[in-house]
Amino acid sequence: MDYFLLFVLLLVIFEYPLTSSTPELYYRSCSNQFRCGKIVADFPFWGGEQRPSYCGYPGLKLQCENDTAFIKIDGVRYRVLAIDPPYNHNKMRIAREDYEGGLCPRNIQNTTLDTTLFVISLGYIPLTLLYGCPSFFPFDLLANFSCNNVFHSSIGLIVPGVTGPLVCSASVTVLVHISASTGKEIEQALKYGFEVELKVDDKACQKCLDSKGKCGIDNNQTVCYCLGSSTSLAECPPPPANVPATISLPALPPPPPPAPAAANKSGKYLYFKVLL
Repeated sequence: MDYFLLFVLLLVIFEYPLTSSTPELYYRSCSNQFRCGKIVADFPFWGGEQRPSYCGYPGLKLQCENDTAFIKIDGVRYRVLAIDPPYNHNKMRIAREDYEGGLCPRNIQNTTLDTTLFVISLGYIPLTLLYGCPSFFPFDLLANFSCNNVFHSSIGLIVPGVTGPLVCSASVTVLVHISASTGKEIEQALKYGFEVELKVDDKACQKCLDSKGKCGIDNNQTVCYCLGSSTSLAECPPPPANVPATISLPALPPPPPPAPAAANKSGKYLYFKVLL
């Protein structure tokens, strides 16, 4: 057997797969749900072994580690604590992973969100955590805390709003629930996380679902994957009408007329009796 020809044949198959299998592959892949612990997600999310990238928005990739779901936004990793039911994902609650152990993370990163994809839900406000501050702080503050072996000074302060480090070494902007006011409450609020709303095209996906398709993404646009279609569509076409098959039979000839009974000369009918 010519192994070179076999190699070329396999190369062509993998490089140019049959288009007829692509719609079914996309349809079946995007029919899977992302599952991690208590988190179950469909469109517009993707990630894991269940859902390839064409099943969701590029910025909504989920990861699963030890039954905990994560999402990375602008370089910061968040624990995914709650997501709306599948195919109705307009809200999610996330919490910064680095603040799970307290107010003194190793790395200092601001909480920033992609405004083209996320909107902060009502009820949450930004605060600034200041690190490496002097003992005297000439500005209004909400609370103070201490960190060990993180900065030269162990004093940390919490001030309302968004601000720079001022007279401190570093500053971090975080989001907490509006009810948090003390240091302990703010620490618990960071663990609880905050809620964001997703700016995704729910109507386009619902239109696809109503046509028995599966939602996905192509060129950052919501598309519909349908069985039997070679390309992504806005919605799946209706199935062909189920018309029962009919068989045309030739017309049967009319039956012959009945033969008249024999009659005698007097016009009376004769009856014969056959003796056996």
